[in-house]
Amino acid sequence: MLEEVQRVLQYDRIAKRFNLSPEEINHYLANIRAKVELIASDLPDLPIVEADPSDDKFLICAVEGMADCKVSGDRHLLGLSFYHDIPIVSSATLLAFLDSESSTKNGNRTGC
Repeated sequence: MLEEVQRVLQYDRIAKRFNLSPEEINHYLANIRAKVELIASDLPDLPIVEADPSDDKFLICAVEGMADCKVSGDRHLLGLSFYHDIPIVSSATLLAFLDSESSTKNGNRTGC
C-alpha cells in the first residue's frame, strides 16, 4: 500500500497540485512508515473488487484495522459504498462529515 501511495503522489497532476518535490514525497512516506503498524494479510481467493482486484488490499486493511470508514477517490471502491459494514466515502464526504461534527456541540458520533 505504501508503494501505491508513493506512486500516486508522484503522478504529475498530484505532485503539481500539492507542490510536492521528490524529497517531500520521500519525507512524507518516511513519516507514514514511522507512525503506522505494518501488517501482512492474506487476500481472499475471490476478488472483492472484481473490476480491479488490486483494490482488495485496501478493503482488507480497513477490516483488519477496524476502520470507522474507508476514504477513497477510486471509483471502484466508491461504487461499493460499504464493505463489512465499513462505509466507503470520498474525501469530500469525509470533510463535510468532519465539518458537521466540529460544528455540533453534543459530540455524539454518528458514523463516518
